[in-house]
Amino acid sequence: MSTHSNPNGAVLWAAAFFVLASLGSDAALSQETVASPDERVPQADAALPAGPITERAMDEGEADAGDPDPGESMPARREISAEEILADIPPEVLAEGNKHKDEFLRQKKELVETLIEMRGTYLRYVNEEDQSPTAVDQYRQYRNKSRELMNQLFESGLKVTRYIPDEEVIQYLLTALEHRMKHDFFDAASMEAGATLLDGRIEQSFLYPATLRAAIVNGDFELARKLAEVLDIEKLEEIDQKLIYLIDDYEKQYKEDQALQKEDDKKDNNPRVKMVTTKGVVTIELFINQAPSTVANFVQLVEEGFYDGLDFYQVIDHLLALTGDASGDGSGHTGKFLMDENNRPAIRHGLAGSLVMAKRPLSEGKFVPNSSSSQFAILFLPVVGASKTQTVFGRVIDGLDVVGELRRVDPSKKKKKNAIVLPPDRILSMEMIRRPKVLPEIQYFDPHGAGSEGAAGHNHSHGPTLPSSDKTSLSNPVPLSN
Repeated sequence: MSTHSNPNGAVLWAAAFFVLASLGSDAALSQETVASPDERVPQADAALPAGPITERAMDEGEADAGDPDPGESMPARREISAEEILADIPPEVLAEGNKHKDEFLRQKKELVETLIEMRGTYLRYVNEEDQSPTAVDQYRQYRNKSRELMNQLFESGLKVTRYIPDEEVIQYLLTALEHRMKHDFFDAASMEAGATLLDGRIEQSFLYPATLRAAIVNGDFELARKLAEVLDIEKLEEIDQKLIYLIDDYEKQYKEDQALQKEDDKKDNNPRVKMVTTKGVVTIELFINQAPSTVANFVQLVEEGFYDGLDFYQVIDHLLALTGDASGDGSGHTGKFLMDENNRPAIRHGLAGSLVMAKRPLSEGKFVPNSSSSQFAILFLPVVGASKTQTVFGRVIDGLDVVGELRRVDPSKKKKKNAIVLPPDRILSMEMIRRPKVLPEIQYFDPHGAGSEGAAGHNHSHGPTLPSSDKTSLSNPVPLSN
C-alpha cells in the first residue's frame, strides 16, 4: 500500500510506460507506428503483491546454500503490511520520505503532460496534418524533455527508497531499470537502484546482470564480485560471462583511467564537443593530453562540418555505436590516415562511453596499423582490448542515455523476410564548445616509409597498405571479444 493514493494512477502510468518505447523511436523521421504500452514495453514480473510488502527473514551473512537462484520460485515468505513497516519508521524519517514522494508525484505529473503533447505532435505528423520542420523540431524537444523528466523521476524515486518503502516508486524503478538495461545505459543511479531492489529482496532475474553491469561501469568492483559469487555463470548471457571472467582487467584499466582523469581535471584543458543527434544532445570531452594528434584531427573535422548528417551505421547491443563514414558502408575515410597513439606512455582505456578510433580490420581483434581516419565508435560497455589496438581519444560526459537510445543496426543479424527496415539515427550537427587556441600538430601516416609527417607536410591519400582481399570494411571496428 502506498502512502499516497492516486485513483488515476493506472491512466498516468499507461502514459509513462508509453514513453519507455517512444523515447526509442524518432517518429518525425519515419512512419513507424506507435504500439500500445503492452506491445512495446517489457513488463516487469509481478514481484510486488497488490497489498502487503513481503520480507524474507535472513540475517546478514547467513549461508547462501538455501537461497534460491535468481528466477527460481521463492519459498514461503513472512508477509508484513506496509502499515506495520511505516509504523516503525521514526516520524522525521517518514516526513523526509513523504517530501521526496511529493516531488516524485509532481515530476510524474509533468512527465505525463509532456508525453501527451509529444504524442499529439507525433499523431499530427503521421496523419499529415503538420509535417513542417517546426513540427519535427517540436517533437524532438518534447522527446528530449520527456527523457530528462524520466531521469529526474528515477533520481527522485531513489530518494524515496532511502527513507520509506513505496510500491509505486519501486515499480517505476523496476520498469525504468529494465528499459535502461535494454538500451545499455548504466549510470550510478542505475547501480544504486539495482542494489537497493536486490537488498529489498525484489526477486527478478534481470536485476542481477543489470546491477552487475552497472557496478563494473561505475567502478564498484566489490559489489560486482559479490554479485558474481551468487550467479551461475553458465546461465548468463555471453556479455555478462565476459564481464565476470575479465573483472580483474576491467578494475585495473578503470583505476588507471581514473588516475589520468584526475590529472586532466587539474589541467582543465580538454576540448569539448556538442553532438546533436536524431535522438538528442550528447556532450563529449576529448583527451588532448593522451591523444593530441587524434584529437586535433577530430576537432578539425568537426569544425569543417565533416560529421554533420552522417549515420550511426552500426549500433550493436552491449558493444558500440559507430559513425564517421560518409559512404555509410564502412569503407569511408578522409584520404588521410593517422599515426596510432595507443602506444604512448599514458593512454586511456575503453570504458563505457569512451570514444575509440575505428581502424581497418585484418581479422577479429587485429587491425591494420595506422589506419584510423574519421570513423569512431562510442562504447556501451567496457572493452579491455580496445586500448591495446586502437586509440581511445575521448568520452561522453553527458548524454549516454541518448547514445543508448540510438536505433540498433547490426549487420550480423539476419533480416526477417518482408521486415520494415527503419533508417539509422544520425548526427545532425557537431560543434566545438571548448577548444585550445592552438591545436597540437596532426601526425599523419606516411605509407612510403617515412613514418609520420606533420599537418604541414604533403598528405598522401592512398593510406596504409592492405591485404589484397581487404575491401576496407570496418564491420568489426572494435574487438568483439575482450
